[in-house]
Amino acid sequence: MDKKMMNPLNDGDVAAFYRTLLDVFKTSDGCVYRYYGETRSYADMFGQMTRINAHLAPHRNKRVVLFMGKDFHAYGAIFSVLLSGNVWIPMDPELPEKRCVDMIRAAQPDMFITDVDIPKELMNTLAELGVSAASMTDLLASPETAPFDQLPEDGGDLAYIMFTSGSTGVPKGVPVTHVNYINFIYNALELLPFSEGDVFSDYHDFGFDLSIFYLFCAVLCRGSYAPVRNKNERIFPLDHLIQNRVTVWSTVPSTLARFRKLRPDEKPETCVRILFVCGEPFPIETLAYSYRYLDIPHIYNFYGLTETGVENFYHACDLKDLETFAGNGYVPTGTPLAGNKVRLDDETSELLISGIQVFPGYLGGIGRERFEEIGGETWFHTGDMAVRKNGVWFVKGRLDSQVKVSGYRVELMDIEAHVRHVTGENTVVCFIFEHRGGTAVGCALEKKQGQAVEPRQIGRLLAERIPAYMIPKRFLFLDDIPVNKNGKTDRNAIARMCHEDPLC
Repeated sequence: MDKKMMNPLNDGDVAAFYRTLLDVFKTSDGCVYRYYGETRSYADMFGQMTRINAHLAPHRNKRVVLFMGKDFHAYGAIFSVLLSGNVWIPMDPELPEKRCVDMIRAAQPDMFITDVDIPKELMNTLAELGVSAASMTDLLASPETAPFDQLPEDGGDLAYIMFTSGSTGVPKGVPVTHVNYINFIYNALELLPFSEGDVFSDYHDFGFDLSIFYLFCAVLCRGSYAPVRNKNERIFPLDHLIQNRVTVWSTVPSTLARFRKLRPDEKPETCVRILFVCGEPFPIETLAYSYRYLDIPHIYNFYGLTETGVENFYHACDLKDLETFAGNGYVPTGTPLAGNKVRLDDETSELLISGIQVFPGYLGGIGRERFEEIGGETWFHTGDMAVRKNGVWFVKGRLDSQVKVSGYRVELMDIEAHVRHVTGENTVVCFIFEHRGGTAVGCALEKKQGQAVEPRQIGRLLAERIPAYMIPKRFLFLDDIPVNKNGKTDRNAIARMCHEDPLC
């Protein structure tokens, strides 16, 4: 990999990035996908990509939903959409059907490609919007192919649309341009010591923005993906790491905490050289465990948002951090990546980000209050409080009710809206509590005389509407919901109640 070529975007040559990407697919003879005994080559993937492109090539800047999981052809489909100059919209078939319907209505796609049966309500929504569904099986079976001869050139065009949790119960669409995310990829390639042939972990669905990291970095160092295919591997991926000889592991601190809890004194022998940590605060104790028991030489802590091109800060960890930052309790958020500018709100210490990675705005024009013009520049309000100490930044927590659960950014008000819907309750308060070495969502409801609400029934109803990581793990039924001195709901007090409850 030519490090000189991999510089942050100075000349806006987005086409050069995609030409490099395309050249890897055309010329590499190595493995690009591995799952235990199954391996597939770059040539295999590129052959499938040209067939998929026969369907995409006549179109430009069209929004394409890929409704599929992590089979081999899904990776080629993603690159086909991007290299054809269209807009990728990931959608996991395991999401609740209503969530998918809401995403479709927000995204207003032009095309829909799937490798599974489409649920009835989702099919009806596509028909209502005049969107036809194409079968991946049919596309791959067709002998027709098309070259990628119209690569993206305008950095301001959309590359993909992902969805985050919304405060009204409806997911918010985040459209990201080519320059928004490519700048981050350049930074990652410059900073991390990748080697040709590295094996990248792939434990999250494509709709989690961490997928951008491994999707592109793996190809640009002529490496391979090692996806998970079942829930157990995702929760505790040690065997998967070992047997697939993963060398680059991207994960959230909660996963490392589970390793520490379940096998505190074991020293597994893995091939992991690079650990890319993000999505949650990274405890110093977890860093110590990663060094002493997992024996990983290169550990990096990253911070960013879907709206700001995946990651905006990084910290290259060192054994000295265990002593230097022991008093902070957490690994530093670090320093800004090239192309990012940061500042703090004078009154709230909220972190604001500006620069090439900030997205153009939510679908539908919502959320404009998150943007502010200062000094002739557009700044995005992250909602996180931050502080700068000794030359590095620390993110201290959320200003609002938006939290991180298993690396996913979640609006507690989003969950509350769904709980109110399925229970008919007016007073619902969600909060975060420590659970099995990580964090989980709890939910408090006011008791109603003569009415009993069954938590398991609430959970079953919620499973039809929201992803599993958003479903509360504990329900508290209180006589009164506590408020603070300003009359606002005191989420911290409720969380303390949960902590004192033996069931929590």
